[in-house]
Amino acid sequence: MKMELGELMRELQIDLRKTLEGVIERFQAKQNPYYVLVYAAEGLDVHPAKGFTPKDEKLFTPFEDKTIIRTRVIITDHEPPRMLGTLCYKVDNQKGQLWRLWALPLNIPNETEPIIDEEKVVKEVLESSQIIGKLII
Repeated sequence: MKMELGELMRELQIDLRKTLEGVIERFQAKQNPYYVLVYAAEGLDVHPAKGFTPKDEKLFTPFEDKTIIRTRVIITDHEPPRMLGTLCYKVDNQKGQLWRLWALPLNIPNETEPIIDEEKVVKEVLESSQIIGKLII
C-alpha cells in the first residue's frame, strides 16, 4: 500500500491531535498553565512486552529496529528551552485555551546550502506544464 505525502501528513496531524487531547484530559484538574513538549525519537523505548512503570528504569531497552520512531511527550510547569525538532504547546485549563508556541524543524539550513535550487525548480515547472498541456508563466 502506497501512502502519499498528503495522507501521511493528515495521519500525523490526527495522531498529534489525539495525543494532545489525551494529555489535556489526563491533566484537566491542573490549576496552573503547563507546557507540552512533543518530539520524535528512535532507539530507547519501553519494551512492549515488559509493560511500564515510571519508577523502574530497568524496563528501558534499546530497539534493534532503528526504523521505529515514536512520538514523545513531556509535560512541564515551566516553558522548556526551544530545541530543534520540537513542538511546544501551552495549556491553560482555567481559560480553556491551547496555544502552539513553536514548531521547529530538525535542522537549520546554513548559508552554504542553497535553500532552493532554481534550475531544478524551473525544470520541474516545465515538466509539470507539459503534463497538463499548458505553459505556466
